[in-house]
Amino acid sequence: MTQNQGSPKPKFSGINWPVVGLVCVAAVIFTMLVNTEESVDDSYWCESNPSIAATSENCGKPILKKTNQIESDTVQDSSWKPANFEIWLDNPNVAWRWLKGNEFRCDYGDSCWGMMIIAKEGCPNNLYAELSILDANNIQISYTNDSLSSTLPLQKSKMIFETFEKDAESARISKISCY
Repeated sequence: MTQNQGSPKPKFSGINWPVVGLVCVAAVIFTMLVNTEESVDDSYWCESNPSIAATSENCGKPILKKTNQIESDTVQDSSWKPANFEIWLDNPNVAWRWLKGNEFRCDYGDSCWGMMIIAKEGCPNNLYAELSILDANNIQISYTNDSLSSTLPLQKSKMIFETFEKDAESARISKISCY
């Protein structure tokens, strides 16, 4: 008798591979959707610093400036800044404060904000500032900006930010550049 020399039968020949593949793809898609859902609960974020969680021990503490990927909490010399001004963390040469309602007026638009900026060493070429505009739910809906030509050392500069955005409720500073 001769032995059958044909190819051996695969051990998993009864499995429907296309169905297994579809189940795997569906599981991957489901996992991706579940893991990328955005939370609608804004209370998770620290009110004073929306880039960190409210439960973090750093909530309420000042943001540390990163220099060459190393966190630096060294205190900058702020003796030069006027009272009621805050140092801009991205540039310790710059300090700012919001203007009071009687210190500026809106010439056009639906809303406006005013800011006073001062630079210890001045801004030899340009002073630029940008605000993110937020609606009543603190959702960013637009932006506004203002710029001035060169400023002298310790010269106060008034900037007015106007918008035609009807849903504008508040604003936050997103950028101050002094160069």
